[in-house]
Amino acid sequence: MENVDAMTSRATQQIFKLEPLWIVEGTRKDMHKAPSVEEYMHWRQEEMELQATLKGGITAALVEGGSVVEICEDVEPILRMSILKAAVMKDPQSGNMILDGDTGEPVPELDASGMPVEAKPGDPFVEVQHEWQDYQRRGAYPVHRSMKDFYFLPAHARQPKEVYGHVSRFWLSQEDLERGIATGQYRNAEAMLNSVQERQQAAEHDRAGVTVSDVEGRKRQAQELCRNELWGDLDGKGKSLFNIIYSETHNVIISMRRDWLMQWRTIYINPYPRTYSVYGYSMIINKLITTIAEHTAWRELNADRETLKSNAPIKRRKGCSWDPEVQPFSSGKVIDLENMNDVDTFDFDSVTPQAMEKERQCVADAQRLIGFNDIAIGQQSSASRTLGENELATNASFSRTDDPINNVQSALEQIGRVIHAIEVQALRDMPDG
Repeated sequence: MENVDAMTSRATQQIFKLEPLWIVEGTRKDMHKAPSVEEYMHWRQEEMELQATLKGGITAALVEGGSVVEICEDVEPILRMSILKAAVMKDPQSGNMILDGDTGEPVPELDASGMPVEAKPGDPFVEVQHEWQDYQRRGAYPVHRSMKDFYFLPAHARQPKEVYGHVSRFWLSQEDLERGIATGQYRNAEAMLNSVQERQQAAEHDRAGVTVSDVEGRKRQAQELCRNELWGDLDGKGKSLFNIIYSETHNVIISMRRDWLMQWRTIYINPYPRTYSVYGYSMIINKLITTIAEHTAWRELNADRETLKSNAPIKRRKGCSWDPEVQPFSSGKVIDLENMNDVDTFDFDSVTPQAMEKERQCVADAQRLIGFNDIAIGQQSSASRTLGENELATNASFSRTDDPINNVQSALEQIGRVIHAIEVQALRDMPDG
């Protein structure tokens, strides 16, 4: 993980060393707005803790062969009210307006969900006070997703242009699910209520020493859902980007809508792309796995040799009067022997310099594979070099890491475009935006 940490540090230093992170350019009458937009985006970047999220995403991308940063919208529920000119309910046989028996006023027509139907121009109408649950945008925020919970459609795609779907797995609590059903955000999800905990215990939970089933109360039990960002013509109104939420466990779609953003909200960070797949290489699994195995073998061999040297087994002559069960051997003990040659220790040599050099060579090989030298990774080489030689070696090392870092920056450009679009829409929705 030393190499992963070094590459992550190198990438974050190169990407975030300049301020602002995104440069804004305006044209014609909007030129004077560019500095203000840059300052606003920099402030929002700090507020949403984008650097911390991206650092985790870069580390995961080096380990897992890629990672995903999802740009979500932060919203708050609000109650809106308006006066609506609703169509008048009519008797299906006579066609006459139906009047309220108490007030004598016309009865408004309602749709299947209980909402008033707006009257067509020229038709009779009745004014009704309409209240509904709405959401106000408050801006964007990033979330890091593991590749264990993400995949592309189709899986055999070679280039990003061939991808037509991004599928992400997430978990929703019973409380949030009930709230979504009440506000109309989720439909056909009643069967998912009162179900059991669907989040399963995984190996990473065991390593962390946590239990996912340890939740307090029914409302905090998590339901497993999938979000599919899908390009297609699903409603016969033209090709568009749809946001679909469904449950594989219950085999039901609970939400399907056109995405106003019209671009991927899940951005794939791919430092080491493949030539035959949209998925990338892993620095650990694909590039360093052989050097890791070799280094582990030499490290264990040298450690075993030093253990035998410092804690060598004891040789005891058969028939010797000394019994280790009766007289345990330890520091400061007196051992009675009839013959000084009755007890002896095995003699083991220390680790040879060649073996230690081989172990160090494995570390150097791993650094060379990812494009780092000793100085760049924070170590001082034993070889005597001039300042100019050290600078040349360091610059050459950095040039070998430019390619994966540029790939990360390419993903960051997509993240910036999505954040900017969401922030603009959030400002439009604010009364004083």
